[in-house]
Amino acid sequence: MTKHILSAFAAFTGIANSAFGQDIPQNQIPSVILNRFKVDFPRAGDVEWEMEGNRYHVEFETGRSNDHDIWYTASGEVDKHIEEISGSDLPGAILKKLRKDFKEYSTDDVEKVTKPSGTVYCIELDSHSRPDLKVTMDPEGRILEQTED
Repeated sequence: MTKHILSAFAAFTGIANSAFGQDIPQNQIPSVILNRFKVDFPRAGDVEWEMEGNRYHVEFETGRSNDHDIWYTASGEVDKHIEEISGSDLPGAILKKLRKDFKEYSTDDVEKVTKPSGTVYCIELDSHSRPDLKVTMDPEGRILEQTED
């Protein structure tokens, strides 16, 4: 019985590592990626690297409330960058849309998501009288997705 439990645990651990990423030390990051990261974010702190599939994922901070997640390809290109930002840092068109169509909501968490295909903003909106919302908008304030949170 113990042998089956250990085998199941080992299998689960292997699956979990491949599904969620595997921590790797900075000295195992290809120099093309590490050099680009250091140039782009010279003041990065609390840096943690993972391997997720064939991409290198780094989590780090650039200030008290500026958390970042970046995925790099093996050639050093940024595949995706998620940055926590303040609601006041949203583009004007989005702020206008929020004031017009979401008056009864307050802005909670805001993420700027940048990919090679463009940038979107994911905004969590809280309300005391309505269901909380999660809204994704383009920089021009167009709603791309809206769901109840």
